[in-house]
This record gives sequence, C-alpha cells and structure tokens, in this order.
Amino acid sequence: MSANYSSVNNRSEANSIKSRYKARKEQFASESKALSNKMNLISNLRLLTVVLGIGLTGYLFYIGNYVVSFFSLIIFTTIFIFLVIRYRVLTNKRNYAWALADINERSLIRLKGSWNSFEDTGNEFLDHDHPYAEDLDIFGQNSLFQWINTTTTFSGRHKLKTMLTQPCNKIEEIQARQRSIQELAEKLHWRQHLEALGKQPEYEHRNNKELQVDPLNLISWAKTQNPFYLKTWLKVIVNLLPLITLSFIIAAIMTGVTYIFPIIMIALHILILTYDYSNRISEFSLISGFNEKLSAYKDILTAIETEQFHGSMLTKLQDTILNSKTGTNASDRLKLLDEIMEFISHRSGQFYIIFNILFLLDYRWQISLEHWKHQSGDELEQWFDILGDFEALSSLAIIPCDHPDWAQPEITAEPGLFQAEQIGHPLLTEHRVCNDIDMGSSTNSLLITGSNMSGKSTLLRTAGINLVLAYLGAPVCANTMQASLMKIYTCMRVSDNLEKNLSSFYAELLRIKHIVKSAEQIPVFYLLDEIFKGTNSRDRHTGARAVIKKLQSEGALGLVSTHDLELGALESQNTSIKNYHFREYYQNGEIYFDYILRPGLAPTTNAIYLMKMAGIDPDEEDLG
Repeated sequence: MSANYSSVNNRSEANSIKSRYKARKEQFASESKALSNKMNLISNLRLLTVVLGIGLTGYLFYIGNYVVSFFSLIIFTTIFIFLVIRYRVLTNKRNYAWALADINERSLIRLKGSWNSFEDTGNEFLDHDHPYAEDLDIFGQNSLFQWINTTTTFSGRHKLKTMLTQPCNKIEEIQARQRSIQELAEKLHWRQHLEALGKQPEYEHRNNKELQVDPLNLISWAKTQNPFYLKTWLKVIVNLLPLITLSFIIAAIMTGVTYIFPIIMIALHILILTYDYSNRISEFSLISGFNEKLSAYKDILTAIETEQFHGSMLTKLQDTILNSKTGTNASDRLKLLDEIMEFISHRSGQFYIIFNILFLLDYRWQISLEHWKHQSGDELEQWFDILGDFEALSSLAIIPCDHPDWAQPEITAEPGLFQAEQIGHPLLTEHRVCNDIDMGSSTNSLLITGSNMSGKSTLLRTAGINLVLAYLGAPVCANTMQASLMKIYTCMRVSDNLEKNLSSFYAELLRIKHIVKSAEQIPVFYLLDEIFKGTNSRDRHTGARAVIKKLQSEGALGLVSTHDLELGALESQNTSIKNYHFREYYQNGEIYFDYILRPGLAPTTNAIYLMKMAGIDPDEEDLG
C-alpha cells in the first residue's frame, strides 16, 4: 500500500477558490464600508432636518405666517420620514454586505485549516451511545460539524445533525444527494446569499442567534385551531358593530341626540373583548416572539423559490414550497403571517386601547390568524423542514467546492467492499498522509499494528469518517473510493460512565456485544481500537482474538488496531485477515513517524523509548 503527502497536490485548484473567496471578501467589505459612510451622512442629514425644521417652522409661526409654517412642518416631516426609511434600507444592505464579508472570511479560514476556531461545534449533539459519532469526531471541538456547518436556522442545524448521524441506506438516495451537493457546490453566490439572509438578524441584534431558536412553539401554534374565530357570523359582527357604533357617535356629536346609545355600544364592545381575552393575549404573546424571525424565514424561502435547480431532489423540495394548498408559494404565505404579526406588534402603542375598543382590533387579528392557520398551519413544519434540507445540503456542498480534487465515491450493491486509493483524513490539512485500503472478496479484516503515535487510530478514523461522507452523498478525501452499504460501528474512546455506573471495561464489552449482534443481522463496517485495554494481556489477547474471528465469520468488514503482535498469527489461520503496520524511525536521538501503511506486522516498538523521553528510565530488572 502506497502513501502520499496530499498537501502538495492540486495547489492550483486551492489557489483558485482561495482567490475567489478573497476577492468576494474584499468586495463586500468595501461595500459595507461605503454603506456605513452613507448611513453616517443620512444620520447627519436627519439631525440637520430636525434642527432646520424646528427653527424655520417655529420662526414662521412666531412671525404669524401660520399657513407657510404649516407647510414647512409638512415638508420637513416628510423629509425626515424619507431619511428614516432610507437609513433603514441602507442598514439592511450594510448588514447583508457585512454578513457576506464575514462568510468569505470564514471560508478563507476554513480553507487554511484554522476552522477549529469556529464557535459552533455542535457539542450538544454529542451522544456517547451513538454507533460512531463520538469516536469519529462528528461533533465537538475539531469535528466534522464544526468544519462544514454553515446553517443559520434551527431547522438547518438540526437537519445537518440528522444527516451526519443517520446516513442514507439506499444507493439511489445517495446518488441523488451526490448530484444535489455537486449542483449546490457550483452555486457559490446563491449558497452565500442563503447564509447571509440567515446571518442578517445577528448583525441587527448584536449577534443574537435569532434564527437558532426552536420554532416548535410556532409550529404547534400553527397546528392548533380555534373554530370559534372561523365562524361567519362572528366576522359579520366584528365588521358591522364598529360601523353601527361610529354612526351613533357621529350622530350624537352632529345632532346633539342622547349619548346613551354610543355608551351602550362601547360597553358592548368592551364586553365582547373580554370574552376569551386571556387566550388571545397568550397567543399574541407567543407569536410576537417570532415576528422578526419570520421575516428572515420568508426571505430564505424566497431565495429557494426563485433559484433554478436541475437535480430531481432539489426540484422536488422546491416544488413543495412553490405549491402550497392555497395555490401560492410558501414565502407569500409567511409574508401574510408576518404582516398580521406586524399589526399585532402595535398593541403596546398608547392609543391602541382606544382603537381596539372602537374597531375590535384584537378580534380582527385573531380572525386573520385563524384563517391563516386553517389554510396553511399544517404546512409550516414542512416548510421549515425543507428550508433545513437546503441549508444542510449547502453545508455539505462546501466540501466539493473547496476540494474539487476529492473523489466522488461509488456506492455499490456488491456486498463486503471497501476500496480506496490515497485516502486521507478530511479534517487534517498540512500533515495529512494518504494510504491505500483494499478490502473485498478476499479480505474483510485488517489488523493494524505499530508503535505508539504511529498513526493506527488516525487510519481507523480516516476510514470511518470518509465512509460517513460517502453515505452523506459528499466527496471523500481520496483519489478513488468504492464501498458497499454497511452500518458503521466503532469502539475507540470508551470511558467510565458514572451516570450508568459502568467501568470503561464493561462499557467496552457492552459496545462490542452490540457490534457483534448487529453483524449477525446486517452488513457492518467496524473500527476497533486497542480493545480490552482494561484487563490483563492474556485475557486481552483471548478476547480480541474471539471478537475478530466472530466478526470475520459474519462477513463484517473492519479494521482493528492493536499492540498485541501475537494477534498477527490470525493471518496465517485465515486468509481473509491481513496484517498491516506503521513504523517509526530515529534520527539524532529523536523519534519520527512517516505514517505510511505497510504490509505485515510492526517490527519495532517505542514504548520504552517514550518512557525515557518522559523521564522514566526502566532498569534492567524492570525490562527483564
């Protein structure tokens, strides 16, 4: 098996995408600076408008020119309102440019390999009981999630988590996702536009993660309907009563007739408003928390609706939000809900109570909300889900975009196959060393030996994480790769479980038991790293030997790393088990590793040398 230092490969492709990110970063940073300057100018003009408006209008009023002073007030007020609106427009544009500049800066950081500084590690998704997530660094610091995640919404973030932990189990689905990811990889501008739309609320609200809030309450609200507010007679009353009341009020003012009728009607309005008051207030309070978020969701859905896609998976997802039950698209329906929420947001105004009593506004908004829920409430969750799909797929599209030289793996129906040429660990950059792995009809278990720190565990993780990428539909860090559909299981970082009162040894036993049981039922790809460390060498050898033979007999594919050179005898007993090793070399009193995978058992060990380097010098009696 040959090896290669992949950092020297395909520099032209890396430089090309790097130049593109750099140019876009500079472009949007320049735009945001120019927009900030315009905003400062608008701020100064607003102040000048207020000063001149008050001064001139006051002076004209003072000299008795009331008509001209009135028009002066109107003109300066109009100018001020125009400047306020213009400032808000510029703020949105500036925030959008800021977001894009930041996105391209982060892209450069990711390309450089310094992405482990990104804040979102997905640490809360860590699951010690998952078959492979913890051992393969799917979540947490220096993880796959931290590397590729560009989602900005709760739905997108959790959809990416689901994809990473529940890989596709159908070849057709993987192939469709491969095409989708490749198509999105070529849409750099659109992907960054989608991300920037989600990031804008962060800049507007001092980096609060506005869209990371779970929309479950909003979804539950949308599915819960109150038929009372859908009654036709109620709508007639809400529209008719204010007209009658206003007629009585106008008649009383104009003709001087008794005020008893207007008073009775207003009392009736108040009585009507008290009915179901607490439920309405609770509902208004709940949805008001999503008012600003809804606008961003609407913009993201609009971006999805208006883009042209070609792949079957993407067009199917897009068609779902383009064709809601009402015959309109999802973004229009969210826009309508956003407008209703905007009206409700004015309930805190000081004059609202007067208009509410006169026009029964609370009922009007509640009726509008119930009609919206009746027409679109059961579709809202699906819209968020599709939004999440696009965000998660866009995150995965970073891989082929940033690494066009990586291979598109072939997932085959042929059982028991894992072949890769020059496969390397995707989360490593400068020090990545690639090796060949060949497992198929004649070999289904690789026994990896070697000194401490020689690269055994990294090889296991390299195979595992690339297989995860392959089942995601993403490119893999290899020249070529073929693999069967298999369930991935690992046993590498087992530790004491204080919550379950389990020692690391017993926890390891339970994990291996689960792997063996699964191998009896389904195709399995396993990665075992130094198993049974918590027992004596004889029992460790006996146990590891039994596990390897059992998994091999079930046709499972996998890699086992070990310091137990006696396990190498399994190769002579079963041709399906092959020995490979890593080795070290010494130069000027220092230890070095080349991380090249070689056939056969490791010829050397380095534990004693490392002990001496650490200041522990075993004497002859200890060594004997």
